[in-house]
Amino acid sequence: PAEPREDQFQAFKQMVEVFQKLLFLPEVSKYDVLKAQTVSTLINVPARCTELFHPERTLAALVYVLRIQTDIAEAHEEHASEALTPVLLVLSAIAKAIPRSRALIKQAIFPPEVLNSKEKLDMTKEKPSVQAPKIIEEGDSIASKLLPHMTSFNPALKHYANQFFFLTCDEDPEELIRLTGFGRSAGMLANLKLFGMDKVMEAQLNAQKRPPPPDGDQGPSTPSS
Repeated sequence: PAEPREDQFQAFKQMVEVFQKLLFLPEVSKYDVLKAQTVSTLINVPARCTELFHPERTLAALVYVLRIQTDIAEAHEEHASEALTPVLLVLSAIAKAIPRSRALIKQAIFPPEVLNSKEKLDMTKEKPSVQAPKIIEEGDSIASKLLPHMTSFNPALKHYANQFFFLTCDEDPEELIRLTGFGRSAGMLANLKLFGMDKVMEAQLNAQKRPPPPDGDQGPSTPSS
């Protein structure tokens, strides 16, 4: 949204107070739909208003909504995009505007065993795993449930899921690959022209388009007996 005028900013300021009261309602199922609708409304709040939110408490409330929406998306795949896009947009906007929030979001969505690991991916010495760590691939964390949407057939959901993970990993390609797997992150890395993935993807596309060799170039034939 465009930057608001001063009178609009004052109006948004009052609205933010209402939004926070709704988000801070108890974490019980009867308020889940109301909270999800509140998050959808937050998409229209200008970035300037980010400073008006209570940092840790608002993040915790948004992560709760994300957890609820990932469960909905898992149970009703046909509604995955409408369930997840608003909360991914809002959390990504916060992560982009407030870098210190990225670590808090990361801790909330990934299993602690993975984050506490001191192992770091070194792309110069080791081949990255196609898949994410087993505890994420097969686990029940928020990240586990979001992973499949990185390769969603819905372009918008795919984009927002990838963007969310990239920002959560502090825009660190190696950390993104370590936590989500090279297979899922390759497309985004190619779009961002990181790790030379744009050239790898281009070479793969060219190889697929290359016509098969003519019959005469398939090597000498073996005479029949």
